[in-house]
Amino acid sequence: MLLVRVRLAPSPIHGIGVFAVDPIPSGTEVWRFTPGLDLDLDPSVLDAQPPLAHESLLHYGYIDLRLHRYILGCDEVRFFNHSDTPNVMPDFTLDRYGVYSAAHDIAAGEEITVNYELLDVATCNRKPANLQSCVFFNRHYLQLMDAQTDISCN
Repeated sequence: MLLVRVRLAPSPIHGIGVFAVDPIPSGTEVWRFTPGLDLDLDPSVLDAQPPLAHESLLHYGYIDLRLHRYILGCDEVRFFNHSDTPNVMPDFTLDRYGVYSAAHDIAAGEEITVNYELLDVATCNRKPANLQSCVFFNRHYLQLMDAQTDISCN
């Protein structure tokens, strides 16, 4: 669950993004998994869903490859956009899901971003050649792993 005040607004990165309402000092916890509110499901649950629901779940959540679990935040965290230079970083030593903290001071009005590669491949150094979105990565990674095909590394 988000631990700071945010608002949703159009993003210059992609679609809708999450923006800080107040300044967030470096090191401040921004998000932490909250049992009972955030979802932690076996990824096979997604396969049992109708195609539109399956697509939506992959769009708003992700497969955590460390835990082999599908994670869906209950709040605006679903709208975090990707950046190669994110302002929020996970620390997996504090919690199995990671505690996401400000990597540097975040100004009020600044978009809060994460690196999707860290969400999905925190312990795997393989990634698709053109990581466009979390949805792309999740869908294709799972298809490749089902086919037992290796992913080309950058």
